Amino acid sequence: MAHPLHHAESSARKYGGTPSDYQAVHDWFDASKEHLAIFTHRALRHHTLS
Repeated sequence: MAHPLHHAESSARKYGGTPSDYQAVHDWFDASKEHLAIFTHRALRHHTLS
């Protein structure tokens, strides 16, 4: 699984800014990996529902 920093770098390339602008968001997205270290962790926070 990719590190949240890699996701932040990707977001910076795609949307502009610097990786540090996105780091806190990606840290939050991927915090669930600490408890569920499989790809399904993404279902918890990687979606558009509030």
